[in-house]
Amino acid sequence: CFFLQYIPLIVDICCKLVEERGLEYTGIYRVPGNNAAISSMQEELNKGMTDIDVHDDKWRDLNVISSLLKSFFRKLPEPLFTNDKYADFIDANRKEDPVERLKTLKRLIHDLPEHHYETLKFLSAHLKTVAENSEKNKVTDTKA
Repeated sequence: CFFLQYIPLIVDICCKLVEERGLEYTGIYRVPGNNAAISSMQEELNKGMTDIDVHDDKWRDLNVISSLLKSFFRKLPEPLFTNDKYADFIDANRKEDPVERLKTLKRLIHDLPEHHYETLKFLSAHLKTVAENSEKNKVTDTKA
């Protein structure tokens, strides 16, 4: 896919590892990984991502991988739903009419910068895959 050029490598690697090894893993995004291991992997990734061996033992702990992914999104200087559009997303989500709400959210998502849009699309597909295996991994909608 051409759009993978817009997906940060860390997002691509972490999502693929979770999908390969963790779809049946209970608490995949709930249970935190070891902070020292997460920091160590983050440092390694920050130095250069050309020679990552995902078969290395340190890439075995799925809680570290999922925590690394969550940490990446928390530490972004500009969130996926950009700062300048944040209030618009909040307002759109408050719309009473579900059709209007969806139309507005869809427009706002398509107005995001291309890297943000493609990363969000990729992450959404990944989370949908995780959710489709919720009977095994216990990932559920907490509002239900």
